[in-house]
Amino acid sequence: TESLKLPAYSLMDAGMSYKYNFKDETSLRLRLNVNNIANDLYISESQTNYHPGDRGNDDTFNGVNTSNRVYWGFGRTWNLTLSYDF
Repeated sequence: TESLKLPAYSLMDAGMSYKYNFKDETSLRLRLNVNNIANDLYISESQTNYHPGDRGNDDTFNGVNTSNRVYWGFGRTWNLTLSYDF
């Protein structure tokens, strides 16, 4: 049996930071990251190997049989970091 090929996907991430330097040579840094900015829906992994038409099911998502047990990729996520260097 041929292995199931998952559809390709691309994600756009972005990040920015700001650093404030104090007179005593310490600094404070603020960083913001946003992952999957477009909030794309994608399959990151599959535990099963059903092809379209297998198991009497012709329903598909981007060419993948919907009977498969899959892990969906994360939607949009973000994190904020504050660090102090001394």
